[in-house]
Amino acid sequence: MSNKLKALMALALLGASSLAVAADLADDMDTIAGNYKTVLSTDSTDTLKQSLQNMRAAALDAKQSTPPKLEDKAAGSPEIKDFQHGWTSLSAR
Repeated sequence: MSNKLKALMALALLGASSLAVAADLADDMDTIAGNYKTVLSTDSTDTLKQSLQNMRAAALDAKQSTPPKLEDKAAGSPEIKDFQHGWTSLSAR
């Protein structure tokens, strides 16, 4: 296999993995948004509690993801720490 083909395959795999991570983060955001709407409109205590639990779980899951804008940053960079702190703050509420 030529080096150009190998490089092209590596770039394709990297691009696909970036999209998968972004999709996971997007799914978490959708989960939070959907449950937030439920929280605002429900009269049921049980539904409220379940929606809040779903939002917290999605926030904790999103904390493990890295948004595409921050993919080039080191794991301990201030930007990554700020991103994770935001999710920690949200999930603590």
